[in-house]
Amino acid sequence: NELRRRLTDSNIEKLEVEKSLSKQISDLRVSKASLENLLGNEMQSERSVIEELRKQLSEKETHIKLVEEQREQIRDTMNDVVRARRNDLSDLQDEVMEYTSKVTAQEREIGALKMKLEEQKLAHDKQFSSFKKKVSENQPSKMKGTEVSKYEQAAEKLRVENESLQEKLREISKENTKLHEKISKIHDENDSFAQTSVLRARNDMLNQEVVNLTDRIRALEKEVIGG
Repeated sequence: NELRRRLTDSNIEKLEVEKSLSKQISDLRVSKASLENLLGNEMQSERSVIEELRKQLSEKETHIKLVEEQREQIRDTMNDVVRARRNDLSDLQDEVMEYTSKVTAQEREIGALKMKLEEQKLAHDKQFSSFKKKVSENQPSKMKGTEVSKYEQAAEKLRVENESLQEKLREISKENTKLHEKISKIHDENDSFAQTSVLRARNDMLNQEVVNLTDRIRALEKEVIGG
């Protein structure tokens, strides 16, 4: 009986151990499933984060590439602007040199006209003085008709030459006005050109010189007509 009791106790103990082990195994399976589920969720979340990071990285790379392209375009545009500006400056310098040459040529032409006017004035003064001297020394009725005719012819010739000079000065005045407008335009386009201010001053001086010469011609004509 003792042996049977021990065997029975042993079987009972064995069953309890088996039940305990079975419960532990079941609990472990539940824990494993829970851990696997949790791990699966975490891995899915990590994959989502990784995909989002990859997407953001791709967008950043695309944005950087676009910025690089825009920067290249801006650099090319700036280079084009610089080249165009240099070409414009070169053209303006060439234009200033051209107008400088024109103004210089007109200065020489006005100088030549001044000399010619002075020569005509001296010749006129000489003839007029001679004629006055003869008038004062002789009665008008005693003066020879050829002398009067000679003076009238000289006066007429002088008037014709003065008209020619006056027309020439009018043409120069118009040309100087055009040059003045051109130089003013160049000066407005680029105030950094010191040459344009010099040209403007020289052109103003030329315009004043033309006005002075015109006044002298008119005064000379009046003197001839009055004589």
